[in-house]
Parts: sequence; structure tokens; C-alpha cells
Amino acid sequence: MKKLLLPFACIVLGLLSSCDPNDDASTPSTPSTFEQNFGSMVSRDFIGQIVNVSNQPIGNATVTVGDLSVQTDASGVFIINGASVHEKFAYVTAGKTGYIDGSRSLVPNIGKNSVRIMLLDGTVTQTVTSGQPSEVSISSGTKVNFDGSFEDENGAAYNGMVGVYVFHLTASNPDIASLMPGMLYAETETGNEAVLKTFGMLNVELRGSGGQKLQIASGHTAQITMRIDDNQLATAPQSIPLWHFDADKGWWIEDGTATRQGNNYIGNVSHFSWWNCDTFASTVNLTVTVHDARKVGLELGGFQQVNARRGRAEHIEKLLRGGL
Repeated sequence: MKKLLLPFACIVLGLLSSCDPNDDASTPSTPSTFEQNFGSMVSRDFIGQIVNVSNQPIGNATVTVGDLSVQTDASGVFIINGASVHEKFAYVTAGKTGYIDGSRSLVPNIGKNSVRIMLLDGTVTQTVTSGQPSEVSISSGTKVNFDGSFEDENGAAYNGMVGVYVFHLTASNPDIASLMPGMLYAETETGNEAVLKTFGMLNVELRGSGGQKLQIASGHTAQITMRIDDNQLATAPQSIPLWHFDADKGWWIEDGTATRQGNNYIGNVSHFSWWNCDTFASTVNLTVTVHDARKVGLELGGFQQVNARRGRAEHIEKLLRGGL
């Protein structure tokens, strides 16, 4: 982590100006301890495509990087130049009515950063009624059990029909790199960086009768049962950390534990977004130079390599131009 050393005089002037009660200027937000891993703010360019689960382009989707937003064209393509991102972390979001919001996180390069996001169809899996226990399951055996208590985004109790959307993303899914949110990069419960190895992800979204977003009521939990991939049964541990994806920040956060019961992982969650059953390892920074056949350094986009079979993200922090 690089630290910027400011001249003492500038610090004093900054302190004096901050003491002025008539100063209406907003105070710049201070990065969290974890965000300090991402380095300084820089300007980067992005190009990419938004598609559906059939690999068909999605036009008129809204794509946002930093404080810049654009609409995709008829081919699902977008271009965003000069977005303000961290030098070691960029977060791209995409959304359109009728689809579940998608995202991608990456370490941005100086050149064009290529991004591909696959959006899930937002069709409701099952409808349940508030005030009574219910279970929503899908064909894989993955399921969610509710106690019947729900609330809206303002924290007010919700009564009525609840549309439940459930999607189970397995580690063996060939489209895992395009479907999953962010990347397999996380913050542990102790605030450290981690690279995840997934044993399956679950996305659950709740909607009220008017289409409004809902959540599990404060003080209540839901039980998730996630089927373990057949090709992971031999290696799946008895207990595994649970991680939820923070859609505002763009990375996973350790949040509880799931226990293996037979061929399933079972855990309790207090809210819904994406949930992930993962083991983890510490991060490694790797700097490489990529040459073509003529030994000319290549300029490549921000890179996150995901081995879908192993479910492990390997982050290449810098792709340099020219030979070293």
C-alpha cells in the first residue's frame, strides 16, 4: 500500500480551513481500512458487452463505472472512457428492468478494460405469503425457508404476497465468470483480503406485490440449503465460511458459517443478496509482461482469471506494456 506524504504546511492549512464554521464545503470521504488496499484514484477506460443467459445481447441496459453511466447499444456493447476508479480495483454494474442486476470487479489496466456481464432473467421462482412459514425450492434441491417476516427498504413491516427469485450458481457452471457478481475477492471477518474458492453461490431476491424490493425483517433469519456439486462432494469441508456480496462496495464479505449435512450446505442468513460458500486463501500480487510472437509488449485490459472447475480467482494486478 502506497502512502502519500503531504508537506506539513499543507496539513496545517487543511486543519485551519476545516475549523471554519462558515465553510460549507463537503468533507471528502475517508477510505475504509480495507479500501486502502486499492491505491489512489485514477482515470480508466472500459469496453464490454451485456448479454442474457442465452448469450444474446441486451440493448438499453444501464452500465455504471464510478460516477459515469451509459446505455448499451443494440449489440449489448458499451464504452465508458475516463471513469474514476481505484488503481487496483474497479467496479462495473449493469441493470435493466426484467433482469437481475449484474456486476464485475477487476484490477483495471491503463489500456482498454474489457468486461462481459451476463444478466439473469428476473422471473419469479415462487410466490409466498407473509405471516406464515414457507419454503421455496428449485430442481437442484437448493431451497430457502422463511419464517414469514418481511420488511420493505425503509424497514417498515410488509404484509402480503412476496415474489421470491432463487438462482443457484454452481462452481462447474461454464458461465460462472460472467454470471457471478464482482469477482472471487473478499474481506474476511478480520478485515483482511482473501481470494475465494467457491463451493456454490445462491442469489435470492424478494419483491412485494407492487414490485418493490423486500428483505427479511430485522431480527429474523432465513435458512438456506445449497446443494453441493457432485464433483465437489469429495473435497467439500464439513464446515465452510459464508460470504455475502456487498452490491454497493463490489466485493464479498465474510458473514457466518454453513454446515454440511449430507450433500448440502445449510446456514442461516439475516438478509438477502448473493451468498457464497467458500474456502479462502490470502492474496498474492503478481506483475507480468505479456509479449506477442514478435516480442512486443501487449496492452491488455483489466484481468481477472477464473478457473471455473476449481472455483478459484487468480488476480493479475498489473499487465505492463513493454519488456522488462
